[in-house]
Amino acid sequence: MPVKKTSQDTIRSVGAYIAAHPERRFTIVELSLHFHIRTTALKAAFKAEFGVTIHQYHLQVSMQKARQHLEAGQQVKETALQFGYRHIGNFSRAFKKVHNTPPEAHKQ
Repeated sequence: MPVKKTSQDTIRSVGAYIAAHPERRFTIVELSLHFHIRTTALKAAFKAEFGVTIHQYHLQVSMQKARQHLEAGQQVKETALQFGYRHIGNFSRAFKKVHNTPPEAHKQ
């Protein structure tokens, strides 16, 4: 089912909002309240627009930004904490899932 034009604009705004705040962790409920859209409609329209779930999109965006931090010389532990990971192992697993290489491979 095609997404309405106004819904597409709203969904694109959700994507831009997530991309602008990659270090934050969002819940579907937070996003739906912020953008005034039902959670089920948000999830379906987001996947239709971006081809991935909100969680997958956020993971991709945040790990791209984390990679930039590492390539700029930031330590892995510091980067992990900045992106909301209390355990380096969890950060490394998420990073490797997106980039197919461990975060240490991108350190300067």
